[in-house]
Amino acid sequence: MWDVPLLVRTPAGTEPVLIEPGGVSIEVAGDGPVVVNAGVHAFVRVEYDDELLGRLTADLRSLSTDERTQLVDDTWAAVVAGRRSAVDFCRFAESFVEETELPVWQSLLQGVAWCERFLTDGPREHFRSWIRGLLWPAIERIGWEPREGERDLDKPLRGALMAALGVLGADPQAFGIAMEIEREARGDGQVDPSLVAASVAIVAAGGTPEDFERYLEAIGSARTPQEELRYLYALPDFRDAGLVQRTVEMTLSGEIRTQNAPGVLARAVANREHGDRAWAFVKEHWDEIVSKLAPTTLVYAADGVRYLTQPEQVEDAAAFFAAHPIPQSALQLQQILERQRVNRAFRERATPELMGAFSAGPELG
Repeated sequence: MWDVPLLVRTPAGTEPVLIEPGGVSIEVAGDGPVVVNAGVHAFVRVEYDDELLGRLTADLRSLSTDERTQLVDDTWAAVVAGRRSAVDFCRFAESFVEETELPVWQSLLQGVAWCERFLTDGPREHFRSWIRGLLWPAIERIGWEPREGERDLDKPLRGALMAALGVLGADPQAFGIAMEIEREARGDGQVDPSLVAASVAIVAAGGTPEDFERYLEAIGSARTPQEELRYLYALPDFRDAGLVQRTVEMTLSGEIRTQNAPGVLARAVANREHGDRAWAFVKEHWDEIVSKLAPTTLVYAADGVRYLTQPEQVEDAAAFFAAHPIPQSALQLQQILERQRVNRAFRERATPELMGAFSAGPELG
């Protein structure tokens, strides 16, 4: 245990506090927000009880952007650690409906994207409706198109919100706009890159075999390396089993360059619907993958197993890599498998909570 110096902000002001192994108590007058690790200067996690967290979410604008981002990160860490529920996090996210900053939204969307992975059938549709309700006010506030005089980070924020609305929320309007933007970008249209990236992701998530063929053409005719990679790394995000299979086969056929193969394989294994199919391909062709990839990049092909969170998948990955180690990246592989085990435990806790909460509709109450 180490002594941890922190700044703590209360309604009375900000003061330095040294947290010793035995802990420390601070008296706070009134019911205003208390910000532990004010200014986010210390590399620590902070967990608030319900009452203190409620004070913060009731007055989020009193926190800086960094403090709000850290609050989201710390709250999500508590969820993954089993100290808060995933449903609690969804209720917590509703407090940020007026949020305007990209880093805060990125942290929020990372959490809700994990929650979406665990839902099926009716509860998943209700969750998608909940996502739309969460994101539409932010989209309407910032607008679908760049505006003169807007802040630099508004463009990537617009892209992040649009991508989440279309992919996680399966919003029909977002999909229609994405189709138009993606088509315009492949022509001579000058479209904001953040909107193009979001559109490519949305179309892939709801794409058809015809869309897949268009993406292959776009890769071949790309005008910049960025455009090529944007379409390339969207291929494993298609949700058709045959297209996922075709994508992973391309990593060994020469259609995808070897330096890009690890990232494509990892994204395919992370595919929500067909990651197990991609993982089966990786295992079956591991020797060939090892022979083709640079040794230092091999572990990146294994990174997608973090998203395979069914108990049998976790056991299978551990057994496979015990028999097929990656000596040059042993520690990194160990970290990937540890994260997979953490995600498995999280899934086992979160799935019944989320399925129950969203069984009747999109309102959490």
